Amino acid sequence: MEKRTRYFLIVTFTILMVLLILHIVRFIIFLNAPIVLKNNVFYVLKPNESAQHFSKTLQKQTQLSSSFFFRWLIVLRGEAKHLKAGEYHFPKGSKPLDVLKQVVSGRVYYHAFTIVDGWNFRDLMRALDRAPALKHTLRHHTPKQIASQLGFSQASPEGLFFPDTYRYVRGMSDIDLLKWAHEQQQQYLKKHWPKRAAHLPYKNQYQALIVASLVEKETAIPKERPLIAAVILKRLKMWMPLQIDSSVIYGLGNKFKGKLTRADMRVNTPYNTYLHYRLPPTPIAIPGASAIQAALHPTKTDALYFVAKGDGTHVFSSRFRDHKKEVLKFQVLQQ
Repeated sequence: MEKRTRYFLIVTFTILMVLLILHIVRFIIFLNAPIVLKNNVFYVLKPNESAQHFSKTLQKQTQLSSSFFFRWLIVLRGEAKHLKAGEYHFPKGSKPLDVLKQVVSGRVYYHAFTIVDGWNFRDLMRALDRAPALKHTLRHHTPKQIASQLGFSQASPEGLFFPDTYRYVRGMSDIDLLKWAHEQQQQYLKKHWPKRAAHLPYKNQYQALIVASLVEKETAIPKERPLIAAVILKRLKMWMPLQIDSSVIYGLGNKFKGKLTRADMRVNTPYNTYLHYRLPPTPIAIPGASAIQAALHPTKTDALYFVAKGDGTHVFSSRFRDHKKEVLKFQVLQQ
């Protein structure tokens, strides 16, 4: 009887050892097998999500062979209470330990939103509304209401953001992203405003932004921008109308049909720089760094006029009769 019992125990122990070894081997294979084989995987880990739920859901979304082994891995490493909520991107080839380390360290996925030089506020809000993973709180707000929420002293938020690519995590609100972009612009101005050229006529930074926005819309050629800024400032000093078409177009809003007409130039809006001998009341677009620099450091020039050549560049003139010749020349070329 004693021999039989001993034999039974040995057999049982052997079976258990074999099973244990098999499980260890399977576990080692599990650890080294990629669980993301094809497309990248995005996973949103909710606050206080359990290791069990995480393991089971991950198995459904990937090629994870065993949710049990993954949960076992979490427990063995003592990480069950250290899983950080957020959106994660698991690239192709990720292994179980790679995934766990990423979630424990909180290396969440960052979305990218780019604010483009020259956008107006409508463009910005349309793009913001399409941005994924943002918390949208501003969809039914007017520009004036948004300006108030942002704490602006101006009634319009136009032009008060810095064009750049902003990387944000899932759940960030649209208002916070706008605050961030505004703060970036303020930091840029704080650095460069004291370095501006002497004797500029600006009463404040806001006026410089208005000029920068006009420059931004008038040309995309970097070397022309300080020259256009200089023409704008000279015309202001001489009490001449700026005659900036892009400002007139901005004032027309949805009434603009794609080609500026003489009738359009007679529409009395605050942005009609043919009728009003001053700067428009707000920026007309988001100026980039190059346009801001041009407004702060205009070129010394005798030019008072410029006309588009049709290829993105301009011809500058100091006398009206020369300017008129250039206008007629390019009108003929465009016919």
